[in-house]
Amino acid sequence: MFNTHNPIVKLFRMARDRLAESGDDQYIIRLFGDPDKHGDVFSAPVASEVVGLVVGDLGIGDVGRDLIVQDQVGHLQKVKENHCKFMSMQYPILFPYGEDGYHENITYRRCPRSEGIKRNKATMLEYFAYRLHDRADDFNTPMRCKRGTQSYVIDAYCCMEESRLNHYRSKAFQLKYRTASFNEVRAMVYTEFPEYFTWHGDGKYWAPRKNHRKKIGRIAHVCPAQGDVYYLRMLLHIVRGAKSYSNLRTFEGQVYPTFQAACQALGLLGDDREWSFALADAAPWALPYQLRRLFVTLLLFCNVTDPSALFEEHMSSIGQDVAYRLNHATLGIDSSAPSLKQYVRSYVLTEIDILLKNAGRTLAHFHLPQPTMQSISIIGNRLLMDEQAYDLDKYQLRQLIN
Repeated sequence: MFNTHNPIVKLFRMARDRLAESGDDQYIIRLFGDPDKHGDVFSAPVASEVVGLVVGDLGIGDVGRDLIVQDQVGHLQKVKENHCKFMSMQYPILFPYGEDGYHENITYRRCPRSEGIKRNKATMLEYFAYRLHDRADDFNTPMRCKRGTQSYVIDAYCCMEESRLNHYRSKAFQLKYRTASFNEVRAMVYTEFPEYFTWHGDGKYWAPRKNHRKKIGRIAHVCPAQGDVYYLRMLLHIVRGAKSYSNLRTFEGQVYPTFQAACQALGLLGDDREWSFALADAAPWALPYQLRRLFVTLLLFCNVTDPSALFEEHMSSIGQDVAYRLNHATLGIDSSAPSLKQYVRSYVLTEIDILLKNAGRTLAHFHLPQPTMQSISIIGNRLLMDEQAYDLDKYQLRQLIN
């Protein structure tokens, strides 16, 4: 059937036969990418209209969107998604006659509805939307091939997305939207945008509003426990003329690593004095594990500005039981030695991490330091802890004195 009715198969077989007869010649198989220029789009395709075989000089001219299959070149040429023969070559069983697919010169039929459309050519989305519906007078082969139909639909979606992305990468789009000077936007915050611009979700861009009716912009509510997203929402109400996330995190020329740090630099956050007072007030009578639970409660339900600094400030009290067990395991070795402090710190962080995971959070969520697995494994091993329990500063000072 392909040999009889498919013009693409006919041409490739003809090229194969010619190459077998005279292997010294060079050939180009050219599939025209624009049916309106190379053939009658309304008639059944024939080999002489949709393809061509060029013998001899290959030439260096610009072929535009025409697909070239060339012998003795040594590299492959990409078939663009807007080529009219893209789907016919990808799915020959679905298109046994080598029918044309989408191309950029498909025009609308003249009707009263089409007169109100500014453009006169169909988009790739409209073409595939038309192809994926059955017509009373047309047998829709691509929709009756089970797995072949699924593959065809997926490839059609990929082609549409690729075409859309190529449009956004084009110089015309960049020149129109990236270099446009909207001086009034530089003095706006994010919530003021809807008053002067409209959001186009299909293209992911803002366009100037044509009518100047009063609009109200709102941002979705965010709980403070959600972390950096909450501080991002806060910055969107404060920073004017931001073009990117890095602009939101910039204050006085310095780019801060997190939105929370930027809010703190802007003075939008209060200090952790009240949370520090809560831990200090409970330290004389509460047990260390209770202090750790209180610390985790503050992290989960209170707006702690700097969890890492709060942890370092009260680490000695919330890890007092760990230091006691470490001192008991080493038979009196001072657990406050610098070489053993890291073991106490890692163990306390591990206990806090367990409590946070029970609530669906981790240390990284609050930008707390991570415990070292090596330090955790050494705790309980008396021999290793004895070897590590040296105060290096005192030892070096003793060497200098002697």
